[in-house]
Parts: sequence; structure tokens; C-alpha cells
Amino acid sequence: MQITYLGHAGFIVETADAAVIMDPWLSETGAFDSSWFQLPRNHHLGPLVYEKLRDQRRALYVYVSHEHQDHFDITFLKSLPVRRFTLLVPEFGRSALMEHFEGYECKEIVFFKHRQEVSIPGGSLKFYVDDSRANRDSAVLVKADNTTFLNMNDCKLFDMLHQVVREEGSIKVFACQFSGATWHPTCYEYPIASYEAMSSKKSLAKFESVAKAIELLSPDVYIPSAGPVCFLDPLIFHLNTEPINIFPRAPKFINYLKVRLRHPPMLMPEMMPGDVLDASSCEITAQGSERITEETALKYISEYAASYAEYFRERGAQQEKVNEEQTMAALHRELERKLSALTLAERVKVPLYFQVGSSGRWLLRVDFARRTVEPAVLNNEINYYEISAPAWQIAKVLAGELTWEEFSLTFRTRLKRNPDVYDPVLHAFLIMEAHDLGRYCDLLLQIESQEERILVEAQGQTFSVRRYCPHQGGDLACGWVDQGRFLTCPRHRWQFDLFRGGLCTTNASDVGAVCLSSDERAERADVVDSSILQTIVDTQRPVTGKSVS
Repeated sequence: MQITYLGHAGFIVETADAAVIMDPWLSETGAFDSSWFQLPRNHHLGPLVYEKLRDQRRALYVYVSHEHQDHFDITFLKSLPVRRFTLLVPEFGRSALMEHFEGYECKEIVFFKHRQEVSIPGGSLKFYVDDSRANRDSAVLVKADNTTFLNMNDCKLFDMLHQVVREEGSIKVFACQFSGATWHPTCYEYPIASYEAMSSKKSLAKFESVAKAIELLSPDVYIPSAGPVCFLDPLIFHLNTEPINIFPRAPKFINYLKVRLRHPPMLMPEMMPGDVLDASSCEITAQGSERITEETALKYISEYAASYAEYFRERGAQQEKVNEEQTMAALHRELERKLSALTLAERVKVPLYFQVGSSGRWLLRVDFARRTVEPAVLNNEINYYEISAPAWQIAKVLAGELTWEEFSLTFRTRLKRNPDVYDPVLHAFLIMEAHDLGRYCDLLLQIESQEERILVEAQGQTFSVRRYCPHQGGDLACGWVDQGRFLTCPRHRWQFDLFRGGLCTTNASDVGAVCLSSDERAERADVVDSSILQTIVDTQRPVTGKSVS
């Protein structure tokens, strides 16, 4: 099995009889309205993909993991001149990704479900789908040539990995995202010290999740992938130069793994676009022409940005033509539509202020309790959530050129909140489409209604907790205890303080932690102490909790 790295989360996996193109993001205009660009450049690899897809001898496949534009490059996919391939796309509850391929001409389109296998000559592809309404993603396991390659990209598969190990054994080659990609704290108004502290905490938590996955899977090769990107737009170029943020590059993570991992050394290459890994021998052929190091990265990005200066000047001229007043009126209607679909609006206890443009003239106030959207002159409230964005950026959302989630990933917004507490319902209101909000609220209620509990021991005390994370249903039986008291969800690393009733450390959610008496503890044989919980993460053995009255 030969694995060619296309950059970011893209790969070409080849055997003697088959070739699978994975998440090819190669367009020269980047992603998310040209806010993200590939690092290093990989646009020159388009002809290589074209060449592979012309191969008459092998079965050909193109896999798209999810709808984020740094994985789903519809411009490039439409440019493919020869389409003798089978397109592999996850079947999510939200149909938007599937709708993009209506009328798309290729050999066949397979919309796969969770744990579905697709046979390929000499092997198979097994898919894992994570569809929590707020997040949608998939991962793929390639089995061929007596070896295995698990490409997890951005997929939060961490609490499902025990099934992978139990069913498939150890993994030969593993690729997984290690860098952040959210607007918190990236776009929030924080003092520098707070911003850097939050960024460091988020990065280390992400590093630890991937390290635990590596310990569990025991791969011979781990390929850091799916990030970070670079930002060439002058509006957000500063993100490239911040000394501490949520976008660490691969060398920092590789150095972390060298210190952190306890099992025998594995190969941890920083592959460049075009490099080829022989999965059987674990040998890498450095074929990539675009190469950067930590020492050359900023110079490389600055020159990269200079080559796009005229592109962004032309965009700026078009952006100035957008009418802020008309944009605010259209946004008013859209927010009313979203608010009417948010069935759990009463849970949001603070108003949302939405500012259009930089003048401060155009401001909307969303009152979730009263279910109203009204023009405002000034935000003088103590408790609030505030978001501001350029009118031209909002106009693209309202015109259907960007989804609300894509809008959040442009990083061209500025946000404030007081109190500084994450509210999942308010977050969903901001990043989801109106027609998805009802299903999201239903799913949240479904998660909250689950009664199954597990037992966890910390500092010699035993706690009964709800098994599933209230955020997006992550299995806490596959989590771990941090600092002797914080039960940590493996999916998004939410932490729950066992000694404060299981209260989340970042918001008002909880897992209903109940400290059991010694008599209650003696009645239960499936008690999990903090050291054994670590073993559960290492072996990913499922834990069945008993109900606690």
C-alpha cells in the first residue's frame, strides 16, 4: 500500500488494483470564502490526481469525509476531466452534502452509513460516521495488502476507537487532526494573557486526546494531518504571527508526542504535499516540492500572502459595494426565522447583539426569552453575547454562498460574552441553518433523557455519573479522570468536576455526579477507579454502568 500525502487531510491510497483519493482540497482560492489556505501550497498536485484517475487498470474511488470546505472541495471535484470513479459520501441526517452531488456525473455514488463496508479489489473500506447534528464527520479504515490505514481526519471518533481495536486489531498507519479549528478563542475579545492561556489549554487537550488514541491504536506510523492552515487575507493575517493560538504546526505536536508516549517509538513524519509513504516498509520518499520548517514558516507564509495581494484588493473593491442597511434588514428576517425554529430558546438567558459592519450604526438585539429580534442603538447590558462581522461577509451567508457554520470558520467575526460561559443552544443558533435547529434541539433532549450511569472513583471516593456527555453524547466510559477530579469526555474534552456534582468547568452543564456511601460502593462490583479508567482509555474496553436511584 502506497500513501501519497496531498496536503492538509488529503491522501491518495494505492494498491496494485485500486486507488482511493481522500479529501482532495487543492483549489487555489482556499476555503471558507478564501479565509483558509493550504499550508504548504498543494495546488500543483491537481495534475497528479488527474493522472491517477485516468488509470484504466485499477478500480478508482474518491472519498469525501464531510462538508467542510477544507475537505469537500466542490470546485476541484467539478474540474475532474475523467470520472470513471466511485464517489463515496457519508449519509448524514442533514442532506446538504448529498444534495451537492445531485446530477454529478461519475461511475457511481455510494452514500454510506456508520460502520458500512465497501469492497475494493484486494481489500475493503470501512466507514465510521459521527452525526451529532452540530457536528457531522466520518472516518475511513482501508484494509488491503495485509495492512491497515485509519484516516480519522477531523472526526471525533475517540469514544468509538475501542470498537475499532476490538474488531480490527492494531492499526498500521494512523492519520488524525491535531490542530484546532474553531472561533473560540480565536475571534473573542480577550486580554492577551487570557487568550494565550485558553489557547494553550485547548491545544494541550487536543494533543492529549490524539496521544491517547495513538496509545490505543498502537500504529507503526502516525501522520499529523488536517491542519493547520494559513491565513492570507490581510484582515486575518495576524493569526499566522501569534506566538500562542490554537493552530500549532506539526513539529510542536511531534515534539509533544516524543515526550508523552510511553510505548516503543513509532514513525511520526511531518509529510509535505507529494511525499509518499510505503505502508508495508514504513519508508517515506520525499517527493514534495513545497517544503517548510518552523524556521522558514513565517517567511514562506508572507511570500504566499504577497502572491495573493492583488486577489484580495479586487475582493475589497467588490465588498465596498454591499449596502449595510439592506444587509441588516435581511439579517433581521433571517434571525427571526432561526429564532422561530429554536425550540429550546428559553434556555438562553442572555440577549444576543448582532452588529453589521464596523460603523456601529446597524445593531440587532435577539431576546430569546421573548422570542423577538429588534433594532438596537447600543448594548449597555451587563450580561450579553455580542457578535460583529463585515456586512459583505454576512451578505454572502444570506445569499446562500456560505452556510452559517462556514461563516463562523472565516474568522472574520469578533465576539464578546459576559458571563464568559459557553452556551450550546446559543452556539447552535449562531452556526446552524434554521431548518437544522429543530432536529438539534430534539437530539439534545434525547441525550439528556438517557438514564444509563457509570461508576467512577477519584481520590478514594466513588461517584455515580450519567454515562453520556450532555454536549453531543460522547461516551464518558471511554473518558479519563484528570487532576484527580475532572471526568473528561473523549470527544471534545469537556470536563466535569466530580466533587461539585459533576458540574462542567466551562458552562452550567453537568453529569449528575453522586458520591456513594461505602455501603452503596460495596454493593457494586463494577467500580472504576481513576487508574483503571486510564486503562479503559488505553484498551477502550466498554464499561456498563448500573442505574443509581
